[in-house]
Amino acid sequence: MLQKIIYHYGQEFHSLRRLELKKIKKLLNAKKGETILDLGCGKGQFCKYLNSKRVKTYGIDPLKKEILLAKKIQPKKIKFQIASGEKLPFINRKFDKVVSVCVLEHTNDDKKVLKEVNRVLKKNGTFVLSVDTLNNKHISEKYKKYHFKEYHVNYLYNKEKIIKIMNDNKFKVISVKYMFNSYISTILFRIGSFFHFRAPYILLFPILYPILSIDDYIRTKKNNGIIMVIKAKKI
Repeated sequence: MLQKIIYHYGQEFHSLRRLELKKIKKLLNAKKGETILDLGCGKGQFCKYLNSKRVKTYGIDPLKKEILLAKKIQPKKIKFQIASGEKLPFINRKFDKVVSVCVLEHTNDDKKVLKEVNRVLKKNGTFVLSVDTLNNKHISEKYKKYHFKEYHVNYLYNKEKIIKIMNDNKFKVISVKYMFNSYISTILFRIGSFFHFRAPYILLFPILYPILSIDDYIRTKKNNGIIMVIKAKKI
């Protein structure tokens, strides 16, 4: 029961992730009856949100332990499978939308993943994703090396790079938004990453969330940040 509570509601108390998901939810605009894939679903927290919107929800992740836990703690209506983004186990044009939360940078072949996402999307289907950029003057090269090793990151992106790779794989980019480019948000991100965003850090949510919300609102025009949120359409 405790495990279920933690993984059901953990993201609600992760200040950085909650703000990221707020933007993703708005761009995705999940509607009743749609069929949506969460690519790299982990323990299925975002799938739980999609299911609450009466969406036909699918989640895939290459890690067996993550999928087994997702099946155990998340609503039974959600269809979870062990699979990688480079080889999606679905027929062509199955999904209305695909969502991916900071996954693309961890894949072995990001171009192949985008090609697969395009294949399984319906005509004019929507792909909403977030990616790591660490494109921020407050992030040192030393920290980037730590981040790559600690979090198994294979790629980092900036606005120009993500637009090009999306266009090359038959997507039209509708929106690109950087998040968390201030000194305050960077420090909080770095501290949290050393805790792996676990209990000591997450318990500070009541203080951190308002600070980050105000900071993000003030800095509406950003040309760099820690992550990007992207919305694209299948061409």
